[in-house]
Amino acid sequence: MKKLHTLPALIVTAAVLLPLSVHLACTQEEKAPAETRKSPIVSRTDVQEQQQASAAADKKYVRSLSGTNVFDAAIAAAGDTLVMVDLYADWCAPCRALAPVLEEVAKEKNNRVLVFKVNVDDNRPLAQRYQVRSIPYVVFIKNGEMVQSLLGLRPKSAYIEVIDSLAPVSGD
Repeated sequence: MKKLHTLPALIVTAAVLLPLSVHLACTQEEKAPAETRKSPIVSRTDVQEQQQASAAADKKYVRSLSGTNVFDAAIAAAGDTLVMVDLYADWCAPCRALAPVLEEVAKEKNNRVLVFKVNVDDNRPLAQRYQVRSIPYVVFIKNGEMVQSLLGLRPKSAYIEVIDSLAPVSGD
């Protein structure tokens, strides 16, 4: 019978000691030298610096396009810049595996290629235009015309090799 009574006593003891320990921790921080205490006030510049650092880390080099008109406008705006288009579907495991690879490629080659992705389930006319039979399917477009394509999941080096051959660095 005594074991049943120890549980409520333990709960009461914890309920009393927990707030006391929190209070002691707070008073210890107040007693700390001013230079070691953390200021609860955050300046506007601190927030702006954090937001800029976060935005730079979160910058996406692969842009998603939806709709034939938006796609056509993006290709036209690219002019003679090489465009790489990932034709994918959300349910496709190899497509999901390819996404971070293309993000890396786009980041490394962002001065030589524009990288877009198009969900073929949501954009069937574009899938038909490029005769997509299997995914992932990456097409390379220059001056509005498809110049090369890669079917299936490939290593990063395969995409870089195509970019280097179709959009050589100036002076090559």
